[in-house]
Amino acid sequence: PAPVGLVLRQDIGGTAGGSEGFRHEFEHTACRWQGQNVLETAPASHNEGVLDEIKSRLEAYRPVRIDPAGLPLAAVMVPLYDHRGGLHVVFTKRTDRVQHHRGEISFPGGAVEPEDADPLDAALRECHEEIGLLAEHIEVIGQLDDIVTVSRFHVSVYVGAIGSRHVPYVWHPHEHEVAEVLEVPLLHLLDTANVVEVPRQRDGHLVLMEGFKFGEHIIWGATGRMLRNFLDVAAFDFGKAKTT
Repeated sequence: PAPVGLVLRQDIGGTAGGSEGFRHEFEHTACRWQGQNVLETAPASHNEGVLDEIKSRLEAYRPVRIDPAGLPLAAVMVPLYDHRGGLHVVFTKRTDRVQHHRGEISFPGGAVEPEDADPLDAALRECHEEIGLLAEHIEVIGQLDDIVTVSRFHVSVYVGAIGSRHVPYVWHPHEHEVAEVLEVPLLHLLDTANVVEVPRQRDGHLVLMEGFKFGEHIIWGATGRMLRNFLDVAAFDFGKAKTT
């Protein structure tokens, strides 16, 4: 079914909270703040300050860890990209030819392979393989909560900033795995007008999941949970207006 309405309160399983999941609550506030937005058409120097604040918050954050307990390991990167006058978050749209989560919006990432030194190494490798993003062009600035997906992967989640010297980035999406690379403005993701409710069936029950609308796309599921974790930890107040 099509996404409907606005999520006001929800329970989502499979996060760092274990079987009870975590409960995310947010206010149904005005989606347009009065006055000048701190991220809207900001100069590059200001965006660097915003990125520095994100780094500082991630450094102070202690991500929740989940014992893999024998589950297959995977890792993803949340790439941040200062382009066209604002910070963006980079996602991929998966093709219909991949094994898991066909056609869905994801962060670059995948399974940890035997040749990977650790999950971070896997996330960096997958960035290169999926969208042509080189490891030397990414500054890893933090880590978010572990999650377990419905496909039963234990996922480590990292945040990385693409160096300003490499903007605009020329993406090289993997033909088999990636249908499209999406650059989504951070301000767009912080606008509550773009938060929607996605109904899904789980074990015979209707579950309402938080989603983020971007054009014809809906960012939801495991990726939506990772995104919510990032926004709550590192960017929770960036959509607010300046005070005078």
